[in-house]
Amino acid sequence: YYAYHFIHRYTEIPFTSQDPNNLFHIARYLLMSLRSEVPTGISKLNIVLSLAKLGKQLETFKLARLAYDKLQQYVIPRTMIDSLDLQSVTIRAKPYQDKEDMLPICYRCTFTNPLLNNNGDICTNCHAPFVRSYHSFDHLPLVEFMMAEGLSEEEALRMIDTPGELQGRKKKDDEADGWGSKEKDGAQVLTFGTMQTDLNMDDPFSRQLMNLDMQVKGYTPVVINFEMLRNFKREEIFVTRWPGNVVKPKFYRNMIPDVAIALCEECNHFFHEEDFEFECLKKGGCPFCRSTRSMNA
Repeated sequence: YYAYHFIHRYTEIPFTSQDPNNLFHIARYLLMSLRSEVPTGISKLNIVLSLAKLGKQLETFKLARLAYDKLQQYVIPRTMIDSLDLQSVTIRAKPYQDKEDMLPICYRCTFTNPLLNNNGDICTNCHAPFVRSYHSFDHLPLVEFMMAEGLSEEEALRMIDTPGELQGRKKKDDEADGWGSKEKDGAQVLTFGTMQTDLNMDDPFSRQLMNLDMQVKGYTPVVINFEMLRNFKREEIFVTRWPGNVVKPKFYRNMIPDVAIALCEECNHFFHEEDFEFECLKKGGCPFCRSTRSMNA
């Protein structure tokens, strides 16, 4: 209902201040999440209609064409039939492809996914669920992990909560000040301040991601041991914790530290840190649950 609120406003109100990219991600998230029974008060027609319009606007023409074709399955209000018929014809004049930089990349297996997955909001290759920001609804570079035998969750939580327990991977001398060097076409190239998006093979966790068995059915988090946990940096780790012992904590690692992420400690939803801070100042608390707990932390 929280996500659908933005789609409802987009379809019912002539003008909206919501970013088209955010609305596009919300519509995709809803369509992949509502695969069977639709809750009362939510219109799947509005979701598909929004996806068709936004897809055309954002140049994801393949998805937009699929959305307009899907609209033929619904009972359309008479006032909209002529307009939708025209849009269905004009979209076929566009190339049958989606804009490349709009395609989601799985940060667990680095696979480029289609914009819609009939099996849900998961990676089509490794089946890992996407972890989304609950403001912009784009998926975040978070990879879930679990503890190997011999390392309990209680011990892991103690290490994470104790300052100085996590040492972090030591940088090489040429990385300490932001400069780096690499060999390219026989020449040594000097770089500075680039965002690290590729997997770092010096990191045991990244090496383990490269060795995942994609043939295994279903999804299981990446398994780490004591030494791998000690090599993490504290600011890269996020833990969702619920009161009591019914729901176990979940552990995540930020694979792109340059992307600042915030976690609400009350509702356990993730956000881009900049969006979270702005919405907290604007609304006085978490954008989802309105809690001020993470603001005071």
